[in-house]
Amino acid sequence: MRPYQLEAVEFMEATGWRGFISLAPRLGKTLCALCGWMLHDEFAPVLIICPASVKINWQREIYKWTKKKAHIICGTTPYPLPNVRFHIINYDILYDWVGSLPRYNYICVDENHRVSNVTMNKIVQKKTVKVPVKCTEAFRTIAKDTPHIALLSGTPATSKVYQLWVGLNILAPTEFPNEYKFKWRYCAPRHDGYGYVFDGLSNGEELHARLAKYMYRKTREEVFTDLPEESHEFVQVEIDQRAYEADLADFKRWYAKHKDVSDEELEEKLSSFASLGYSKKRTSIIEWLTDFCEGEEQIVVFAWHRDVVEDLYNAFKKKAVMMYGGMSATDKQKAIDDFNAGKKQLFIANIASAKEGITLAAASTVAYVEFPLTAGDLEQSSQRIWLPGKQQKLQYIYFCAVDLEEARIDKLRKRAKILSKVLDGKEVEIMTDRVREMLECEN
Repeated sequence: MRPYQLEAVEFMEATGWRGFISLAPRLGKTLCALCGWMLHDEFAPVLIICPASVKINWQREIYKWTKKKAHIICGTTPYPLPNVRFHIINYDILYDWVGSLPRYNYICVDENHRVSNVTMNKIVQKKTVKVPVKCTEAFRTIAKDTPHIALLSGTPATSKVYQLWVGLNILAPTEFPNEYKFKWRYCAPRHDGYGYVFDGLSNGEELHARLAKYMYRKTREEVFTDLPEESHEFVQVEIDQRAYEADLADFKRWYAKHKDVSDEELEEKLSSFASLGYSKKRTSIIEWLTDFCEGEEQIVVFAWHRDVVEDLYNAFKKKAVMMYGGMSATDKQKAIDDFNAGKKQLFIANIASAKEGITLAAASTVAYVEFPLTAGDLEQSSQRIWLPGKQQKLQYIYFCAVDLEEARIDKLRKRAKILSKVLDGKEVEIMTDRVREMLECEN
């Protein structure tokens, strides 16, 4: 183990194994979490909650470090579970199993930001209402009676400070009992004419100090002084400018009446521009990737929609593997293994399925043909190609057609700085929202 991993284990020992292990992506959170059972065999049975894409990897890591077999829970219909020390379940089926799982002494929640939102917006009879997030509800039910909990994420909040509350409430319910008090104290409440919005940061130094009691945090910069150089390049592609201007005019009229929308809702709406869709950029993207494939270097290509992943895969089938949410865990792992073994040149995936927990370090270039909706998704996905000790320059390519798209990427990267102030105690500059500025501009 590396020194910072030993420090993480010592921190968790001091907390009674109730805390966040918030190492930056690729720094080895899995081994730290498994040390809980390796030091305390009375912690069995152990439940691992993780994204579907990394269930097999968890099974491999458990056997590698403990020589114990873990059972992967499959399907939405509960069945009798084998009497083994480790059970692994993915977030998508957690709600279906919540009433059928045994009592666990220790749970490891990988990428715990997946259960950081208590409610979500849903359209009911043409009105937006808040409804419970079933996965978060199931997690809180399980965690309520579990004595030892390790929350693992390099980005414990992906877009807003209030996403930290669920984890803090689980770990320390008496210190963080109320979600709304947390928002009012730490999320810079402001009234936008329609209601209160909690999308900022207030009393950041105080929150960082309180958080430090429950979170062991290390960034890549703190651990490694010789990180590889990064470059970020916007590749301009041609589109029908008149169609885009018509879309933008329609959107500005809508935005003038809905300025209270959240950043996530705004991003989702912007991503629906027909004039900026993948089909309008497809020719330029395929030409660029074809030229790239003339060399031998490998590349990871991220999209948002499954049909885009499939289209690109069909265009480069002999040289590519693909990964998306509907694939089996076995097929996903085979795609990862084949790419890292150098058997294929392109790894084409949708961001939601491949942003977390996997290693694609055979490549040093990532290309985004569609964009994520949150800063956390951008940060997580971009780190798939990095490993400790890797010195080769990392290159990030964004296929953009207009300045508005560049502003969207710029905004995601800057939003991560607000979260950094809370998690890392770093000072940040006031962020200018170029996206909203451009939408409010008349010309």
